[in-house]
Amino acid sequence: MKSDLNHLRNVHSYVNSKRGNVHFGNVIKTDCKPNCYDNCTYDNNCGDDNSCCYFCDWDGTLKDGTQTDAKKGKPSTNCSDHSIFEPADNVKGDVARALFYFAVRYKDKSINQSQSYMTGPGDTNHIPPYEEKYLREWHLQDPVSYDEIQRNNAIQGIQNNRNPFIDRPDLVQRISDF
Repeated sequence: MKSDLNHLRNVHSYVNSKRGNVHFGNVIKTDCKPNCYDNCTYDNNCGDDNSCCYFCDWDGTLKDGTQTDAKKGKPSTNCSDHSIFEPADNVKGDVARALFYFAVRYKDKSINQSQSYMTGPGDTNHIPPYEEKYLREWHLQDPVSYDEIQRNNAIQGIQNNRNPFIDRPDLVQRISDF
């Protein structure tokens, strides 16, 4: 399961490190200011003034100063105090389809005895509704690309299975709950 090529991606190690193991979603703010967290308060009240930089934990800048579209911060649709990760626009659909594949392929299995990646201790691989909403949007916003098809073909040759959401993107609409 952990070595399934449909779920493994070649990513920049710094970006992967910044993501950690947080869920995916749309980050509310990207105008981070270094070391301003001490000056901000977060009271779980979403008003019209979400101007505090607290909403963005990482603005996508790599160690060498290169800017990426990826970011880590607070969700855009609720006042949760947990962080989420938003991948770069050009891979959002790829990420969504990989997670849909993983949820369907390993629906009744847990990654290990005590913790499932998707939900929590003792649960199976189910995508939480708040995350699934974004993944469905990303699947539509970033359609299957030629490179994604070529990767799926290569994986077929290596491990003899495919990601059906790449071959048949319409399948996402047929599944009501991942």
